[in-house]
Amino acid sequence: MKHARIPFPALCTATLLALSLATACDKGESKEGASEAAASEKSAGPSAKAGKVTFDRLETLDNAKILAEAADYDKCVAEAQAQLGKASKVEGDDYTWYAMNGEECHSYVLMGANGTMSRSKGPYKVGTSELEECKKAAEG
Repeated sequence: MKHARIPFPALCTATLLALSLATACDKGESKEGASEAAASEKSAGPSAKAGKVTFDRLETLDNAKILAEAADYDKCVAEAQAQLGKASKVEGDDYTWYAMNGEECHSYVLMGANGTMSRSKGPYKVGTSELEECKKAAEG
């Protein structure tokens, strides 16, 4: 069975549409539930993710929130940092977060160009060719 590839812009559009529909469905939430959700979001802000990037943060990454900011790369990076903490490595417009899980090293990468997000990769377990760099940055 052959699968069609979905172009990245179409994937982003579909993701944003799904998020907006899910948000629209939640409008009937009680005030009590809404205030609890707001308090939870406040506590999960950027200051809550200070310190070392952890595997748990990579594992629970909400990539849809990051993709929702793709048109403004600074906001995109800010959302990733709010969830993951400070990037382990920054090279130009490429931000990489590394975290260890036992002997395995995992990575999440955001790439930008001209003020917008051009691509995200991961989180994924790095291969042998990236392992030493990943371990060094994750422990650093």
